[in-house]
Amino acid sequence: MEHQDIGNVMILLALVTPGLALLIGYGLRRSVEEGGPSTSRLRRNVWILGAAGPANLLLWLALNGLLDGWGWRSVIGYVLAAVTFVAAGFATGFLGRVLSELRARRRLKVESRDT
Repeated sequence: MEHQDIGNVMILLALVTPGLALLIGYGLRRSVEEGGPSTSRLRRNVWILGAAGPANLLLWLALNGLLDGWGWRSVIGYVLAAVTFVAAGFATGFLGRVLSELRARRRLKVESRDT
């Protein structure tokens, strides 16, 4: 794949993921009404999906700007890019997990205070 092909894929993902998140959110809302999983968790996951494409594109453009500026268009530069994207993925998952735990603890405090 050429460098421009990867850029086009990133642009396509940035355009498609928000619309996909809206469609998934609409479909999941109907399942929640029928007794599915909680809405706050679904809303968070759909929001993360919708923001992932544009955030990935911004990260890609910033990283390419740095690599072009430093002249690192080599295997080392692409390994650095891969490590950056993997780290961003783990950070997103970790942040989602931490926020979920904080909300669960807050709910437990409110419920224990009400009883």
